[in-house]
Amino acid sequence: GMKERIQRHLKAHFNPEERADQIALDVGCHIGGMVKVLKSHFDVCWGVDTSFEKVLIAASIFKRGYPSLGTYRINMTCSKSIAKSFYEKKSNDVEFAVGSIDNLPFREKAFATVNCLNVLEFSKNGKRALNALFRIIRPGGLFFYSSPYTYLPQDNPFDNILRKGDSDPAKGISKYIQRHLKIMEEINELPWLHWIYDRQMEIWWVHFITAIANKKL
Repeated sequence: GMKERIQRHLKAHFNPEERADQIALDVGCHIGGMVKVLKSHFDVCWGVDTSFEKVLIAASIFKRGYPSLGTYRINMTCSKSIAKSFYEKKSNDVEFAVGSIDNLPFREKAFATVNCLNVLEFSKNGKRALNALFRIIRPGGLFFYSSPYTYLPQDNPFDNILRKGDSDPAKGISKYIQRHLKIMEEINELPWLHWIYDRQMEIWWVHFITAIANKKL
């Protein structure tokens, strides 16, 4: 799956002895599931989400241990069973912020790895959002991207900004990423398990790209 592929690339690409000098970012972090994956490879991690509620829960899990679920209103794709699986001991090296992919508050070349998983389709300007992500990746850093085929909001940026006549929106995304980064792996239909209400799962088929920032941005 996608998580296993990300872990494999991180393990192969980064020297564990240098992890203290590397910082990772998960854009659209929800309550911190992928931040936990990144934390196993990096000493310092950031998570950003537009939902103050999700950021509050994520910060509680990582900084103060598992929160009392009765204290928070947990909705969308989060359930008690999912939150429990994200339990972490207290950590002072994980930070969370409320923010949007369209307005990321980070300096240039700040991160060794940037995750953008199933988030870009909600951007107001997909091209500008990608440029902002490329700006904050260090030379030699990794970029993980995915977007679902099975769900796209109306007037999504793939059609309006990146597609440019391609019959498949994924081709436009690939071409644009390739102009800025070197694509190491691309999978057009990777299954991704998505949690919905009442502890039910559904499978989304996603377009997944791993790229490296080895060009001058």
